[in-house]
This record gives sequence, C-alpha cells and structure tokens, in this order.
Amino acid sequence: MAKRLKYYIYGLVDSRTGEIFYIGKGQGNRMYQHVADWENNRITNAKKFEKIGEVERGFERVGYAIFHRTNNEDHAFMAEKKYIKLIGRENLTNISGGVEPQSEKDRVGYLNLLMRLKENNEFRSKHYFWLRSHIVKAVESFGYDTIEVNGKTHAINRETGRFYGLRYAHG
Repeated sequence: MAKRLKYYIYGLVDSRTGEIFYIGKGQGNRMYQHVADWENNRITNAKKFEKIGEVERGFERVGYAIFHRTNNEDHAFMAEKKYIKLIGRENLTNISGGVEPQSEKDRVGYLNLLMRLKENNEFRSKHYFWLRSHIVKAVESFGYDTIEVNGKTHAINRETGRFYGLRYAHG
C-alpha cells in the first residue's frame, strides 16, 4: 500500500457551474473545514463564506478537487501560489495570492541582513557571533554547504563543487 502524502492543494468547486472558486493548501480534512465554518456561521473570509452559502442554500453541495500532493510543505505553498496564479485571483474568493514558504521568508530575511551588514560596521562588530550563525544559515539556504577549515568557515556550491571563503568582519 502506497504511503499517503501529507499536504495537498485543493479547490472548492461551485457544483452548479463546475467553476473553482477557492484554492487552498491543506492536510487531513482541511478542505472540508470551509463548509463546516459556513454551517457554524464562522466567517474567516466573507467572499468565500458568501459563495459557499449561495451554493449550499441552492440545494447543491460544494465540490472538492485535489490538484497536487506532496510531503514537503514549502513545495505545497509554492504549488498553492501557482494554482492561484493559473486560475487568476480575480476569479477566486482567496484573500491573498498564497502564503510564502518559510524557506523563502528566510531567504529574503537573510538577504536583508546581509545588506544591513554591508552598510553598518558597528552592527557587524557588535553582533559578530550571532551574525556568523545567521550568515551560515543564509549561505546554506542558497544551495551551499559550509565547512570549517583551520577555524574559518567556507562555502561549497552543492551543484558545481566550487569553494568560497566566507568573511566576517570582527572588531
């Protein structure tokens, strides 16, 4: 028996027209929670709540479609954004265009940190050890492995094997 993949990208379908009106990322019974929220008068997204009401009050049922499955949550977030973009947010009741995966938030945060470091010697000097650990995380998030050689940290590109020395200004 095949192992079930943890995350899925789903659509809520207007069974009267066959049109998808909401795209989400879920696990477990998440995709069914929207109708349960409507049945219990819990409003988290007014437009979606109204659309579910139109379908359900018209003696029809909201339909469900699963488009994508994965065990990687970052991939699930990216797939959700892709499907929202493909269908067009203007055609959906989604409030946003999807959630950024944590790895992408980290990458942007690390880029901002590196820019700050470049501009501020005092900050760099004052927070050396904390910065060193975060720079290593940033380097790793861009597809490099880090190694210690003679007390210095170096980066190796995972694809090319190219070797780079990392510099930390201190003191």
